[in-house]
Amino acid sequence: MPGQKPVEQYLAQLGTAGWEDAYHSLVERGPDVLDELESAFRRCADPILRAAIVEIASSQGSDLALPILQEALADERRPVWSAAIEGLISIAGPTALKVLECARRAAGHRRDAAVFAEAVDEALDQVRRAASRRDQ
Repeated sequence: MPGQKPVEQYLAQLGTAGWEDAYHSLVERGPDVLDELESAFRRCADPILRAAIVEIASSQGSDLALPILQEALADERRPVWSAAIEGLISIAGPTALKVLECARRAAGHRRDAAVFAEAVDEALDQVRRAASRRDQ
């Protein structure tokens, strides 16, 4: 859209006083922003900003966000993987379920294995319940 800031400018604002405007502006961009969010996620080291990027990607409600969410699950920092789990719950489709199942199988190899596994188990229950409601 003409007159919109580049995605990088919004991402730079996420860690500032203008974070809320930047966050909502990125959400409003829709799924077209996901490729740039994925690149930014990989470059970013700050767990709070990484979690914000994951939340923005999740808010698109699209399976197109799954690569970012899957990558975020591998992050050992709780704000990041927790945001990914919330995003997978909100998407709640068959592919999100597979991503969670894969994460659960690999949970034992993490430093935070017990906490992570418990969170993933809860997410799996929620996604399965959502799927069974859709199937009725």
